[in-house]
Amino acid sequence: MSGFRLGRIFGIDVRVHGSWFIIALLVMWTLAAGAIPMSFPALGMAGRLVMAAVLTLLFFLSLLAHELAHSVVAMARGIPVHRITFFLFGGMAQTSTDSRTPGEEFAIAIAGPLMSFFLAALGLALWWAGAAREWPPLLVGGAMYVGGLNLVLGTFNLIPGFPMDGGRVLRAAIWKATGSVTRATRWASRVGEVMAVLLMGFGLFQALTSDLMGGLWLVFIGLFIRNAARMSYRQHLVSRLHDVAQRSWEARYHRAAPPAQPSRRPTGPGGTAAPVEELGTAAPLTGRDVTGLRSHEA
Repeated sequence: MSGFRLGRIFGIDVRVHGSWFIIALLVMWTLAAGAIPMSFPALGMAGRLVMAAVLTLLFFLSLLAHELAHSVVAMARGIPVHRITFFLFGGMAQTSTDSRTPGEEFAIAIAGPLMSFFLAALGLALWWAGAAREWPPLLVGGAMYVGGLNLVLGTFNLIPGFPMDGGRVLRAAIWKATGSVTRATRWASRVGEVMAVLLMGFGLFQALTSDLMGGLWLVFIGLFIRNAARMSYRQHLVSRLHDVAQRSWEARYHRAAPPAQPSRRPTGPGGTAAPVEELGTAAPLTGRDVTGLRSHEA
């Protein structure tokens, strides 16, 4: 997943996949056709669209802050972050290595929701202060919507379903309790699949009883989470297999390379000998030997 490049922040490429515009238009239409007219009935269609566009942009910046929080904590712990990509179902920070300890996993996972809750508190505080001091209604309403969107964003991401943030927090806890990252990943992925099925069931119920579009959207999100949970566990197994293969090849290399042995050869007319260091050789590890196991992004 690549998309077009917006720029770099803290040395991280920020990209937007074309599919992200689907959710952007959906959010904008939902605000312009539903939420904004209910709060500001006197606002004309042009004003609704402008306000909806501004709020959608602020929603995008909130997503960016959420992903940057993950990325900054990861980089502070020595895990390189290559890019942040926004796509149909949100954003994704892409790294070349996984967390090495349960503490790292927890710190990186919880950073995003904490940033969303901070922005929610900021938006709702501005809404409360603006309402008390009679600020312009559009400013007060905008602060309320931004605060509410971030509250939903942070809460939704804490659903305990791997690979979402809440699922990664769950994996960190199981990893800490059992000492096995593979066991933790397996159980967190299973919980993710269960949560995805429940979300799809709720979405289907909502689609059939009250909100067709909103319900179908929840079904699509549930499908994405279920597939992502399965794929994440498979990727973890492949990663562990790669590590085992790498260690095996390194062990073979060291066994095939004996320590340097001095040999002596006659030199000069008197037949005196001079020591010569001869290094052992071994076949190097090549990409062909581990092709298909895992590729790291450069």
